[in-house]
Amino acid sequence: MNFWTYIEVSMSDNDRKLLIVFLVILVLLFILLGLIGMLIRYTMQQQAKRIDYYMHDPVVYHVIDNPEHFRRYGYVVNNRLLYHQALVPFILGAISLILYIAYAASTNNWTEDYFGHFSSLFIVLDWGNPQYYAQFWGIKLLSSWPGVYSYPNPQAAYWASYVLVPLWLTTIVYYLVVIQAFFARLILLNRRSRTVYEKSLEGYNYYGSVTNYQPGYPQQNPVNQPMNNPPQNPPFPPNFPRH
Repeated sequence: MNFWTYIEVSMSDNDRKLLIVFLVILVLLFILLGLIGMLIRYTMQQQAKRIDYYMHDPVVYHVIDNPEHFRRYGYVVNNRLLYHQALVPFILGAISLILYIAYAASTNNWTEDYFGHFSSLFIVLDWGNPQYYAQFWGIKLLSSWPGVYSYPNPQAAYWASYVLVPLWLTTIVYYLVVIQAFFARLILLNRRSRTVYEKSLEGYNYYGSVTNYQPGYPQQNPVNQPMNNPPQNPPFPPNFPRH
Protein backbone atom coordinates (compact mmCIF):
# COMPACT_ATOMS: atom_id res chain seq x y z
CA MET A 1 0.00 0.00 0.00
CA ASN A 2 1.23 3.47 -0.80
CA PHE A 3 2.48 5.39 2.25
CA TRP A 4 0.39 8.49 1.55
CA THR A 5 -2.67 6.35 0.90
CA TYR A 6 -2.10 4.64 4.23
CA ILE A 7 -1.93 7.99 6.01
CA GLU A 8 -5.07 9.21 4.23
CA VAL A 9 -7.00 6.11 5.28
CA SER A 10 -5.68 5.94 8.85
CA MET A 11 -6.27 9.63 9.63
CA SER A 12 -9.60 10.72 10.99
CA ASP A 13 -11.26 14.05 10.33
CA ASN A 14 -9.97 15.36 13.64
CA ASP A 15 -6.43 14.29 12.72
CA ARG A 16 -6.67 16.13 9.41
CA LYS A 17 -7.79 19.29 11.21
CA LEU A 18 -4.92 18.96 13.64
CA LEU A 19 -2.50 18.50 10.76
CA ILE A 20 -3.80 21.65 9.04
CA VAL A 21 -3.48 23.64 12.28
CA PHE A 22 0.04 22.29 12.77
CA LEU A 23 1.07 23.27 9.24
CA VAL A 24 -0.40 26.76 9.64
CA ILE A 25 1.47 27.26 12.93
CA LEU A 26 4.66 25.96 11.29
CA VAL A 27 4.32 28.40 8.37
CA LEU A 28 3.69 31.32 10.73
CA LEU A 29 6.71 30.30 12.77
CA PHE A 30 8.92 30.27 9.68
CA ILE A 31 7.60 33.71 8.66
CA LEU A 32 8.30 35.08 12.13
CA LEU A 33 11.81 33.64 12.16
CA GLY A 34 12.40 35.05 8.66
CA LEU A 35 11.34 38.54 9.77
CA ILE A 36 13.57 38.36 12.82
CA GLY A 37 16.46 37.20 10.63
CA MET A 38 15.89 40.10 8.21
CA LEU A 39 15.90 42.55 11.13
CA ILE A 40 19.14 41.09 12.48
CA ARG A 41 20.72 41.22 9.02
CA TYR A 42 19.68 44.85 8.56
CA THR A 43 21.14 45.80 11.95
CA MET A 44 24.42 44.07 11.14
CA GLN A 45 24.69 45.83 7.78
CA GLN A 46 24.10 49.23 9.36
CA GLN A 47 26.68 48.62 12.08
CA ALA A 48 29.16 47.38 9.47
CA LYS A 49 28.76 50.67 7.59
CA ARG A 50 29.32 52.53 10.83
CA ILE A 51 32.65 50.86 11.61
CA ASP A 52 33.70 51.42 7.98
CA TYR A 53 33.05 55.13 8.51
CA TYR A 54 35.36 55.28 11.52
CA MET A 55 38.10 53.18 9.89
CA HIS A 56 38.07 54.88 6.49
CA ASP A 57 40.23 57.96 7.14
CA PRO A 58 43.00 56.26 9.18
CA VAL A 59 43.41 53.66 6.41
CA VAL A 60 43.20 56.06 3.45
CA TYR A 61 45.71 58.49 4.97
CA HIS A 62 48.08 55.63 5.89
CA VAL A 63 47.84 56.13 9.64
CA ILE A 64 47.23 52.38 9.77
CA ASP A 65 49.58 50.42 7.54
CA ASN A 66 49.25 46.72 8.45
CA PRO A 67 46.55 44.21 9.45
CA GLU A 68 47.66 43.94 13.09
CA HIS A 69 47.55 47.69 13.57
CA PHE A 70 44.16 47.74 11.81
CA ARG A 71 42.73 45.21 14.25
CA ARG A 72 44.14 46.92 17.34
CA TYR A 73 42.77 50.30 16.30
CA GLY A 74 39.45 48.78 15.24
CA TYR A 75 39.02 46.97 18.56
CA VAL A 76 39.53 50.22 20.44
CA VAL A 77 36.94 51.98 18.27
CA ASN A 78 34.51 49.08 18.62
CA ASN A 79 34.86 48.98 22.40
CA ARG A 80 34.21 52.71 22.63
CA LEU A 81 31.11 52.35 20.48
CA LEU A 82 29.93 49.53 22.74
CA TYR A 83 30.48 51.70 25.81
CA HIS A 84 28.52 54.64 24.37
CA GLN A 85 25.68 52.49 23.03
CA ALA A 86 25.39 50.48 26.27
CA LEU A 87 24.94 53.61 28.35
CA VAL A 88 21.24 53.84 27.45
CA PRO A 89 20.23 50.31 28.57
CA PHE A 90 22.53 50.63 31.60
CA ILE A 91 20.79 53.83 32.72
CA LEU A 92 17.35 52.28 32.12
CA GLY A 93 18.34 49.18 34.08
CA ALA A 94 19.69 51.29 36.95
CA ILE A 95 16.48 53.34 37.09
CA SER A 96 14.31 50.22 37.09
CA LEU A 97 16.44 48.64 39.83
CA ILE A 98 16.16 51.73 42.03
CA LEU A 99 12.38 51.86 41.51
CA TYR A 100 12.04 48.14 42.25
CA ILE A 101 14.04 48.35 45.48
CA ALA A 102 12.18 51.48 46.62
CA TYR A 103 8.75 49.97 45.87
CA ALA A 104 9.50 46.54 47.36
CA ALA A 105 11.01 48.07 50.49
CA SER A 106 8.07 50.45 50.99
CA THR A 107 5.46 47.70 50.56
CA ASN A 108 7.58 44.97 52.18
CA ASN A 109 6.69 42.69 49.25
CA TRP A 110 9.73 41.28 47.46
CA THR A 111 7.91 38.44 45.64
CA GLU A 112 5.19 40.30 43.75
CA ASP A 113 4.19 38.87 40.37
CA TYR A 114 5.02 41.91 38.26
CA PHE A 115 4.64 40.17 34.90
CA GLY A 116 1.36 38.60 35.99
CA HIS A 117 0.00 41.99 37.00
CA PHE A 118 1.29 43.54 33.79
CA SER A 119 -0.74 41.01 31.75
CA SER A 120 -3.91 42.64 33.08
CA LEU A 121 -3.43 45.25 30.35
CA PHE A 122 -3.97 42.66 27.60
CA ILE A 123 -6.29 39.88 26.55
CA VAL A 124 -5.09 36.60 28.09
CA LEU A 125 -5.88 33.38 26.24
CA ASP A 126 -6.67 30.16 28.06
CA TRP A 127 -3.63 28.20 26.89
CA GLY A 128 -3.69 25.88 29.92
CA ASN A 129 -7.16 24.46 29.27
CA PRO A 130 -6.79 20.80 28.14
CA GLN A 131 -10.01 20.91 26.08
CA TYR A 132 -8.17 22.89 23.39
CA TYR A 133 -5.60 20.12 22.90
CA ALA A 134 -5.74 16.68 21.31
CA GLN A 135 -3.45 13.71 20.78
CA PHE A 136 -2.00 13.40 17.29
CA TRP A 137 0.02 10.19 16.85
CA GLY A 138 0.97 10.34 20.50
CA ILE A 139 1.84 14.05 20.43
CA LYS A 140 -0.23 16.62 22.31
CA LEU A 141 -1.07 19.42 19.87
CA LEU A 142 -3.32 22.44 19.86
CA SER A 143 -6.58 21.44 18.17
CA SER A 144 -8.39 24.79 18.23
CA TRP A 145 -7.71 28.38 19.10
CA PRO A 146 -7.91 28.90 22.90
CA GLY A 147 -10.72 30.90 24.39
CA VAL A 148 -10.27 34.15 26.26
CA TYR A 149 -9.17 33.64 29.86
CA SER A 150 -9.40 37.30 30.87
CA TYR A 151 -9.97 40.68 29.25
CA PRO A 152 -7.95 43.85 29.89
CA ASN A 153 -8.57 44.98 33.44
CA PRO A 154 -6.10 47.68 34.57
CA GLN A 155 -5.91 48.28 38.29
CA ALA A 156 -4.36 51.18 40.14
CA ALA A 157 -2.71 48.82 42.62
CA TYR A 158 -0.57 47.39 39.82
CA TRP A 159 0.99 50.72 38.83
CA ALA A 160 4.49 49.48 39.74
CA SER A 161 4.18 46.57 37.31
CA TYR A 162 3.01 48.90 34.56
CA VAL A 163 6.19 50.96 35.03
CA LEU A 164 8.79 48.31 35.84
CA VAL A 165 7.95 45.64 33.26
CA PRO A 166 8.23 48.00 30.22
CA LEU A 167 11.52 49.28 31.64
CA TRP A 168 12.85 45.73 32.05
CA LEU A 169 11.76 44.63 28.59
CA THR A 170 13.17 47.78 26.95
CA THR A 171 16.47 47.32 28.79
CA ILE A 172 16.80 43.67 27.78
CA VAL A 173 15.92 44.20 24.11
CA TYR A 174 18.06 47.33 23.81
CA TYR A 175 21.07 45.59 25.35
CA LEU A 176 20.66 42.57 23.07
CA VAL A 177 20.65 44.87 20.04
CA VAL A 178 23.79 46.62 21.33
CA ILE A 179 25.59 43.30 21.83
CA GLN A 180 24.55 42.12 18.37
CA ALA A 181 25.87 45.35 16.86
CA PHE A 182 29.17 44.88 18.71
CA PHE A 183 29.69 41.40 17.28
CA ALA A 184 28.63 42.57 13.80
CA ARG A 185 31.34 45.24 13.86
CA LEU A 186 33.87 42.77 15.28
CA ILE A 187 33.25 40.29 12.47
CA LEU A 188 33.60 43.00 9.83
CA LEU A 189 36.82 44.29 11.41
CA ASN A 190 38.44 40.87 11.20
CA ARG A 191 37.27 40.51 7.60
CA ARG A 192 38.53 43.97 6.59
CA SER A 193 41.92 43.35 8.20
CA ARG A 194 42.44 40.51 5.73
CA THR A 195 41.01 42.13 2.60
CA VAL A 196 42.27 45.74 2.89
CA TYR A 197 45.92 44.69 2.99
CA GLU A 198 45.59 41.62 0.82
CA LYS A 199 48.29 41.11 -1.82
CA SER A 200 47.39 39.04 -4.86
CA LEU A 201 49.00 38.21 -8.21
CA GLU A 202 45.66 37.25 -9.72
CA GLY A 203 45.74 38.37 -13.39
CA TYR A 204 49.19 39.96 -13.08
CA ASN A 205 51.74 39.51 -15.90
CA TYR A 206 55.31 40.61 -15.31
CA TYR A 207 56.25 41.14 -18.96
CA GLY A 208 53.02 42.92 -19.70
CA SER A 209 53.82 45.48 -16.99
CA VAL A 210 57.25 46.39 -18.44
CA THR A 211 56.98 49.04 -21.16
CA ASN A 212 58.99 48.71 -24.40
CA TYR A 213 60.38 45.36 -23.40
CA GLN A 214 62.59 43.86 -26.21
CA PRO A 215 64.09 40.45 -25.52
CA GLY A 216 67.56 39.78 -26.93
CA TYR A 217 71.11 38.71 -26.15
CA PRO A 218 73.18 40.72 -23.68
CA GLN A 219 75.58 41.98 -26.40
CA GLN A 220 72.65 43.57 -28.23
CA ASN A 221 71.88 45.72 -25.26
CA PRO A 222 73.31 49.24 -25.79
CA VAL A 223 74.40 49.31 -22.17
CA ASN A 224 76.77 46.37 -22.73
CA GLN A 225 78.13 47.48 -26.12
CA PRO A 226 81.73 48.88 -26.25
CA MET A 227 82.11 52.57 -26.78
CA ASN A 228 83.90 52.92 -30.14
CA ASN A 229 84.00 56.69 -30.01
CA PRO A 230 84.32 57.72 -26.41
CA PRO A 231 83.29 61.35 -25.82
CA GLN A 232 86.04 63.93 -25.48
CA ASN A 233 86.49 66.01 -22.40
CA PRO A 234 83.69 68.55 -22.35
CA PRO A 235 84.67 72.20 -22.68
CA PHE A 236 84.99 74.25 -19.56
CA PRO A 237 82.01 76.36 -18.67
CA PRO A 238 82.54 80.12 -19.11
CA ASN A 239 82.74 80.78 -15.38
CA PHE A 240 85.01 77.84 -14.59
CA PRO A 241 88.27 79.09 -12.98
CA ARG A 242 91.38 78.54 -15.17
CA HIS A 243 94.96 78.44 -14.05
